[in-house]
Amino acid sequence: MKFLTSLLIALVLMLNLVFSQPASAEPKYTKNPDYIEVTQALKQLSLVAEDEKQTQGAISKPVQQQLDYLQFQQYALKSATHWGQCTNKTGKTIAVYGSPQKEDQEDQATLYFLGDNQTTPKKWDCDGFYLPQDIKGTNLALSEQSEPLQGPIAVKILDGTQLEITTNPDTGTLEFNSPLAKVVQANDTHWFIPNISQSIIDSQIPNTLSTKKS
Repeated sequence: MKFLTSLLIALVLMLNLVFSQPASAEPKYTKNPDYIEVTQALKQLSLVAEDEKQTQGAISKPVQQQLDYLQFQQYALKSATHWGQCTNKTGKTIAVYGSPQKEDQEDQATLYFLGDNQTTPKKWDCDGFYLPQDIKGTNLALSEQSEPLQGPIAVKILDGTQLEITTNPDTGTLEFNSPLAKVVQANDTHWFIPNISQSIIDSQIPNTLSTKKS
C-alpha cells in the first residue's frame, strides 16, 4: 500500500512538471509583434529624449508626447488584447485590413470593406486601414506635430486600439482619433496596397461582418 501511495505521488509530480508553465517563463505579451515594435520604438525615442535633455536642457513637447503615448501603448499591450477594432464614421465606405481569425498571420492581413457607421466585430482583428490616392488623412491625437498623410498608403494600428475614422466636413480629410502605429508603403509590407481612388472603394459591397455603431 505504501508503495502504491509513493508511486501515485511521484506520478502527480511528473504531471505537474510536464503540464505546468515554469515560473520563470516570459509572459505571452512579450512575443506579440506589436509589443516588440513598441518596445523598440520606446528605446530609440528614449535616446532622442536623453539627447535633447543634454543639449537643450529639456525634452521637446512632440518627443514627450510621443514618449507618453508609447509608454501607454506598451502598458496597454500587456493586457493581452490581441486584436484591434475599427469604426467608420466617414459617411462613405472605407477599406480596412483585417484577420477574421487571429491565427492568420498579421503580415498577410487581407483588405476588406467597412460600411459607413459600421464597426468591425469583437475579436475580428482590424490591423489597420487603407488611404486612397485622392484622400488625405490627419491624426487628431498628434495633429500639432504631424503632417497630413497622403494616399495610397496602408496605416497600421496596434492591438487593443479602438480606432474611429471620421471625415472633416470642410476639407474632406479623413481624421483618426488615435495615434497610428505605422504608415507603410507597398514595398514595406506583404499587405496589398492598391493605387485606386475613393470612388472605387465606394463601389464595393461591405464585407467585414460589421455591426452598427450607435
